[in-house]
Amino acid sequence: MGNLFNYGYVYITVGGSKLIFEDVRDPAGVQADINRRREARVAKKTQAAVAIERERMADWLVAYHRNAEEFRTAEEEKRNHTNDAA
Repeated sequence: MGNLFNYGYVYITVGGSKLIFEDVRDPAGVQADINRRREARVAKKTQAAVAIERERMADWLVAYHRNAEEFRTAEEEKRNHTNDAA
């Protein structure tokens, strides 16, 4: 009967719990919709993680360039001080 009238069961697993939806109209369509939404949520989380990593890397590069300039200045002062003493 389910095949004739396009209804049936939808099985999903959420956090280790298995859920069964019975007598669902268009179970293949419902399952596809659930999968699309799940994939969209995963993609959104991935994009957020990438954005955080990009920001962290930018902060690291800024800190590196700031410190590199300080190190160059300190080295120049050290060289100048050594040359003045000699």
